[in-house]
Amino acid sequence: MIETARIDPDHNSVTVLVVDDMAANRSVLCRQLELNKYHAISVESGEAALELLTRTRPDIVLLDYMMPNMNGIEVLRHLRSDPALIDLPVIMVTARAENEATIEALEAGADDYVTKPIDFAVLRARIDSHLQKQGHASALRM
Repeated sequence: MIETARIDPDHNSVTVLVVDDMAANRSVLCRQLELNKYHAISVESGEAALELLTRTRPDIVLLDYMMPNMNGIEVLRHLRSDPALIDLPVIMVTARAENEATIEALEAGADDYVTKPIDFAVLRARIDSHLQKQGHASALRM
């Protein structure tokens, strides 16, 4: 199931895909993204994310590390093995703060790593930084 945040006429063109198995986490992340003028879409699993990415390409992905069936690392490895998605910015979002988890995510191809509870000002800065590296003009907004 794909959830879409409420669309506001002032949204810029940045689309963020939120992948998390917990509905409450998806809701909070999408709401915060919306408040910061991003367009958020969300899915509840790694499988749903990979299926969605065959039809659409967001500007950046926020990917939960710990999910059942297919965890975030497995999803990330699929993304990095797909030539069409290899350069899609991915920020891992997780409650796991230990160094081994961070290293595993970065070695699998994550562009960044954010731990829960999320500092949304930091998350916004990281999203904008990665979008700017990709040449996304709306990442330069204040």
